[in-house]
Amino acid sequence: IGMKALAVVVSIVLWGVLTASQSQLMTQSFDVSVAHRNPPRELFIDEPSPGRVHLALSGSRGAFERLDPLRLLVDLDLSGVRAGQNQIELRPEHIERPSGLSVESIEPSTITVVAHAAVEHSKTVEPVMVGRVPRGYRLVSTTSAPREVPLLSRRSDRRRIGPVRTEAIALSELTKTTTLTVPVVIPSGTRSAPNTPETVRVTLTLEPMGREEPRR
Repeated sequence: IGMKALAVVVSIVLWGVLTASQSQLMTQSFDVSVAHRNPPRELFIDEPSPGRVHLALSGSRGAFERLDPLRLLVDLDLSGVRAGQNQIELRPEHIERPSGLSVESIEPSTITVVAHAAVEHSKTVEPVMVGRVPRGYRLVSTTSAPREVPLLSRRSDRRRIGPVRTEAIALSELTKTTTLTVPVVIPSGTRSAPNTPETVRVTLTLEPMGREEPRR
């Protein structure tokens, strides 16, 4: 009986030590990325500056054991930003973290977000073709309807942005004049305007090549 009682006492002591160790408060520091969401559709957003912040968290050892540092980040809701330079003061609610961890400090405490008003402009549609038409035929012309589509971009990017290309059209399967409905590919740095079509109609005009007259 004495040995059993001793074993119970030892178990209780070990459990108490483990519990105290798990509940002991500690502080750890992390460098975390700044992410953003919900930008207004009428704005183009530059990457937040700085893109990383130094974060100090406090909590129990058990709470830190539940933390995956790779999932720790600053989460900014940009739904309220306006065109121009926006200063966002970081608060604990901006930090995605497990329960049981408190935010002790954030350095720097302010993030700068620059937003640009979107402008609408039109760009020429450029059908993209791959392969060759079958032997005995030649491609006479290619047209698209509409010929231009509207896009949204930063004002400063309008001249830099090239034509709007379509998804690839395989020429090897064509043996007559054909009109196809083809998706367009929105160029990088732009987005669709409210009236931008998702597809265009591309007409490829083919004609058979005449046989050469034998030389006499």
